[in-house]
Amino acid sequence: METFVPAGQLYGPILPAFIMNRAISLGAKIAYAFLCDFAGKKDHCWPAQKTLASRMGCSLSSIKVYLGELQKENLISVSRKGFSVSVYTLLKPSPEFDHPQPESGYRTNLKKFKKEESPLPPKRSQS
Repeated sequence: METFVPAGQLYGPILPAFIMNRAISLGAKIAYAFLCDFAGKKDHCWPAQKTLASRMGCSLSSIKVYLGELQKENLISVSRKGFSVSVYTLLKPSPEFDHPQPESGYRTNLKKFKKEESPLPPKRSQS
């Protein structure tokens, strides 16, 4: 069986740590990760709701609910450009949710173990 080490190998939507403590649905959290991915190095993006629904594997009405949750939590603002383009601006989270990285996950767990101190038994070579 081939294994996978996530550090340095993950690309695409990544869920920010501060969003995990929010009292919003899992769908809204994932939608936020996708908006962050679309925004890249900018503070805004304009993916079509149909695109978000396709990428998330959910309905257009679910996307509207998730975006509404994000607006209600003041994580995004939505403005219109023209008749059909919505621009989603990422807002700075409120201070009570602006926590440092949690003490779990692959980043912090990797720091706990030196290479020779792996919690797993050594692999046997198959000759």
